[in-house]
Amino acid sequence: MVKAAEILRRHGVTVEDVEFPDKFNDAAALKRMFKVIFVTDSGASFYKDYLMDTTKTKLDPDVRAFVEDAPKFPREEVRQAFDYYAALRPVLDKIATRYSALITPSATDEAPLGLGNMGSPIFNSGARMPVIHVPAFAGPNGMPVGLSLIARTYCDQYLLSNAKILSEPLMSEGGWHKKLTYTEANLAAEI
Repeated sequence: MVKAAEILRRHGVTVEDVEFPDKFNDAAALKRMFKVIFVTDSGASFYKDYLMDTTKTKLDPDVRAFVEDAPKFPREEVRQAFDYYAALRPVLDKIATRYSALITPSATDEAPLGLGNMGSPIFNSGARMPVIHVPAFAGPNGMPVGLSLIARTYCDQYLLSNAKILSEPLMSEGGWHKKLTYTEANLAAEI
């Protein structure tokens, strides 16, 4: 994040650290809320597919686990998670209205090698605000380390315009250069 801020400042972008209200700074509570919502929403979304997959071979094991784990959350905890999220959304939106974009890490680390593991989706859950991921930096394995550009709710076009401006210096100076070229044969071998 420091390197991204330096690059953007060199290009005339004002960069500020953003603090969330204390009520929403409890990492453990946020993690649990996102897990409860992610698992219960995913379980409900994939329930029909789960029932149709009688051989238990068509759905990814992680997706099957969402469906199987969703009913394990007590109803009261699910309600509390959604209430917490409902209170968080306008706070995030109010913060986002003050900026052209909020910039956060896209993931906890660089992208995994190959197509067998797409990484954790945990950073993509919760806020339901428009997000564009920018592969700005290269990790130790030469894979991208991304940043997420986020705008307030219903400002997708606004984010697209700003992402074009912000992503150009990040991608050109951040160190990420596409090095892998997948052919149909490469992809078929991994699938």
